[in-house]
Amino acid sequence: MTLESDNGSLRIRVFNALENAILNGEYPEGANLTELKLSKDLGVSRTPIREALMQLELEGLVKNIPNKGSVVVGISEKDIDDIYAIRIRIEGLASRLCAENITDEDLKALEKITDLQEFYLFKNNLDQLWSLDGDFHKIIYDSSKSRPLR
Repeated sequence: MTLESDNGSLRIRVFNALENAILNGEYPEGANLTELKLSKDLGVSRTPIREALMQLELEGLVKNIPNKGSVVVGISEKDIDDIYAIRIRIEGLASRLCAENITDEDLKALEKITDLQEFYLFKNNLDQLWSLDGDFHKIIYDSSKSRPLR
């Protein structure tokens, strides 16, 4: 588990790292998440860890148990189905707004990314494909000109 080096605040980066670790199974259902261990693992103070855990509890991914800390609740098959149903609709909306608002510069950037994706697909370089996929979607969402979607 690592902190992404984007421009987000430390609190957001810690939250994203923990959320991804839970969703990717690094912390399975029932795992105990202690502030001290997480702060050491991520190299941050306990404050952004505490804030991230509170947000994760609001999202239903962890449950705070007094004198034990936060415990991973996990996600059900229905949760996964719901997530994808919602994402399909959000992605469609972002794509439509992007098509209406995209600049020539961003369109060229998307074309470059898809060319690179094809190249790395043939090379079977999944790490690079995953990175490019994030870049692709960032341009789509940014070009939608919708702050809430971003």
